[in-house]
Amino acid sequence: MKSIKPVFSILRNKYFIASLLFVVWMLFFDPKDWGLIYDSKKKLSDLEQSEEVLT
Repeated sequence: MKSIKPVFSILRNKYFIASLLFVVWMLFFDPKDWGLIYDSKKKLSDLEQSEEVLT
């Protein structure tokens, strides 16, 4: 039980909670989330490769 107590104190920290909510918001709820950016970069890379093949 003593090893769990520091974890609870960290999780109750308001700055930790605010930071965690910010990261979750940026990962999943932001209109330009990281998944969309990754997909866009992958599509751009694929298009650039197909352009090289055509030229």
